[in-house]
Amino acid sequence: MLRILKYTISSILAVILVFTYWYVEVNGTDDVKFNHIEINDISLNYEDGIVTSDIIPIIDNLEDVPSAYFGEHFKKHLPLRIYILNSEESYNKLVHRIPNATLVETEGIYFLNRIILNGSSQYFSLDRLLLHEYAHYMLDEVCFELGIREGSLPQWFREGFSEYVSRKELNDIPQSLSKGIELIDLGKLTKNERFHEIINSYEISYIFLNDMMVRFGTGVVEDIMIDLASTKNFNESFYNITNIPLEQYHESIELSLLVTKRK
Repeated sequence: MLRILKYTISSILAVILVFTYWYVEVNGTDDVKFNHIEINDISLNYEDGIVTSDIIPIIDNLEDVPSAYFGEHFKKHLPLRIYILNSEESYNKLVHRIPNATLVETEGIYFLNRIILNGSSQYFSLDRLLLHEYAHYMLDEVCFELGIREGSLPQWFREGFSEYVSRKELNDIPQSLSKGIELIDLGKLTKNERFHEIINSYEISYIFLNDMMVRFGTGVVEDIMIDLASTKNFNESFYNITNIPLEQYHESIELSLLVTKRK
């Protein structure tokens, strides 16, 4: 009975995946003029005005990134496509065609098998944006392989991992943290809506993931996700792997950096 249920759920997810893929294909980028390059089975599409000399080497090495964090559970199910827009206007126009597109202002987004980047961002370098969204892609592929919903991972876990990967791969790990950063109960950073209401939510999430990597190794993310496939409860899986209750984790971090802790 359980096997039949799992098969039914997997079939439904497959149908949704195929439909969504078709929807994005039909309503996607046909009216946008892109230059096109294929790099190691990755499709790079960019508007005129985008300088690709720095980003192409990053894309060329993307296939080496997953092995640092995931084992056999990372498998590519759909070919990755990267779109780089040359203005905020063209970026937002394309992003808002995505089903359930976020209304939160963004500089990059990952959806299904597409990474869409604002190549005119004044806040982040293009390589940093790319690696951040690629980390989301990795999480999504592992979720699919393990049969868990990407939404079952709390927002701080997803964004913290993406921030960690983008900084680590670019050797941009900060030696100190901004004064005034407050570590809070991770329960406040679980849902997407609340996450974006909290100041420094990305930085706080990064601090937690960096601490997890240091204390439990770079395989801790995959370990939690594998356990989650069985428990169906993130808090339970977090405790099973770290032996620390999630609601107390912010109190357990020992940092030599200037960080203010708050219960």
